[in-house]
Amino acid sequence: MNKKALWLLLNTLMALSLVAAACGPAAVEEKKPAPPVEEKKPVPVVEEKKQEVVEKEVVKSGSEAPKYGGTLNLVLTGDILNFDSSYATAGNAATIELTNQELWAGDWAKGPAGGYGAKDTDWGDDYDVFDLKTGHLAESVKWTADEAKNQGTIIYQVRQGVHWGLNSASEASRLVGGRELTPEDVISELKRSTTDPKSYNYRGVLAMRNAQITKTGPWEVTVRVPLEALISAISRLGDALYLHPPEVILKYGSAENWKNAVGTGPFMLTDYVGGSAAILTRTPITG
Repeated sequence: MNKKALWLLLNTLMALSLVAAACGPAAVEEKKPAPPVEEKKPVPVVEEKKQEVVEKEVVKSGSEAPKYGGTLNLVLTGDILNFDSSYATAGNAATIELTNQELWAGDWAKGPAGGYGAKDTDWGDDYDVFDLKTGHLAESVKWTADEAKNQGTIIYQVRQGVHWGLNSASEASRLVGGRELTPEDVISELKRSTTDPKSYNYRGVLAMRNAQITKTGPWEVTVRVPLEALISAISRLGDALYLHPPEVILKYGSAENWKNAVGTGPFMLTDYVGGSAAILTRTPITG
């Protein structure tokens, strides 16, 4: 066999083997195992707590903000006739309610009191209702009536820690020296009111001239009057009488002169021009 025929035979066999390989069964690809399915756990539901909103106090600014201090101008319909409450009613002694104080008086909390009061009264008039009153210079006031003895009794527990106003420009005020109010001060004023012939109470209620006024405890003052004068004594001695220090009365005879006005009230009378103006200054804190 010549070379040419041999090469032809070899090429033919090679082609047949390639065709056979191409037509044979395809190789089976090995399957990989599927990854395990991860079990999904339920997600816990967390309730969101609502945060409590606290409203902050709004501080007003500008013209709406509160202003402290300054000057308050008040207009009176008539002149001030007196500065001594034993000789005149509060209506005639217009400044007395600001410079001096009573043993007991109307309870501010019983009225509107700026929206915080009980509103039992509007304080539109000078109501003389005992249930609407409370202690001022007296911490408490009690009274009893004894028909068998024909006697009425009033017991005042004098408030401690109250001082007379000290105005260094006033001779009368310097005389008192801003000292603490005492039961003896109360007794002195009550006796003056019921024994001085010029006194408003002496002239107004004859039965009160026989009042017995004594100190019955460290800070206790007791007043005994005829039973017929009990109601008048409760009202007039407690709510209509503004106390003055005995040193001033002893030296000047009375507090009728405005320069002798010394009290325990929130203001001091520092100047007065008849028929024109009265100047009051805030009482400094002492004691």
